[in-house]
Amino acid sequence: MKRKKTKQNSEMEEQEVQATQQSDTQTEVVENNCCKEQIELMSDKYLRLLAEFENFKRRTLKEKEDLYKTASARIITAILPVLDDIDRALLTVIPGEETKALIEGFDLISKKFKTILKQYGLEPIEALNQEFNTDYHEALTIVEVEKQKKGKVIEEIEKGYLLNGHVIRFSKVIVGK
Repeated sequence: MKRKKTKQNSEMEEQEVQATQQSDTQTEVVENNCCKEQIELMSDKYLRLLAEFENFKRRTLKEKEDLYKTASARIITAILPVLDDIDRALLTVIPGEETKALIEGFDLISKKFKTILKQYGLEPIEALNQEFNTDYHEALTIVEVEKQKKGKVIEEIEKGYLLNGHVIRFSKVIVGK
């Protein structure tokens, strides 16, 4: 009888070992699936974070460029009246032997000043004899003119300027009707 019990015990132990092995295998499969899901989840989070960081970098760089452009726009806009005064001074000086040096001096200063501003992206808006365009011109007055000058700028009162392709001051003009 002892042998029968031993045989039964060994069969039972064998069945328990098999059940444990099956249970361990099932646990490993469940753990593997769980790990794969966690890896996929972490990988997805990583990719999203990386994309968000790239967008942040791009946005920050664009904001920095915009800030640089607007800062220079404020400074240049403040300087434009000085440029206008230099041009007016050149127009009011009466040419002659005594004023020749004065005119040349003002002319050199004006050219140098305009060259420096051009390096920073400032360009004058051509208005005289051009078609009136509300994107670049501000009409102060409309005057009756001959047919060929209708809709064109007759006179420029104040020069307009573009900075890096954007209008910072509209040309103040008289338009023909």
